[in-house]
Amino acid sequence: MADSSCAPEHQFPPTIAPRAERDQEPEFIAKLGVVVEETDESAFWLEFLVDTEILKEEEVKDLLQEAGELLKIFSASRHTAKKAHSKERAQSPVTKS
Repeated sequence: MADSSCAPEHQFPPTIAPRAERDQEPEFIAKLGVVVEETDESAFWLEFLVDTEILKEEEVKDLLQEAGELLKIFSASRHTAKKAHSKERAQSPVTKS
């Protein structure tokens, strides 16, 4: 659980740095995908701890709510980035090698 709970902070900050090259956009989208997966996994483990009665629901209620909110934010960010990248690719002229 410690690994999955730390992963979003390791993936997200580098992805928000300004990028000049268009070919780095897929990397940004992929990193957001990792953030979404790791956030979802963190929520899963919190729910698991409650389901197995290791922790009480009251102890993780706020964390589960925050995980859900972060998951929505990161998922929406990834969706927006994918949409913008697809739109940009469709509008860019095709170059022949």
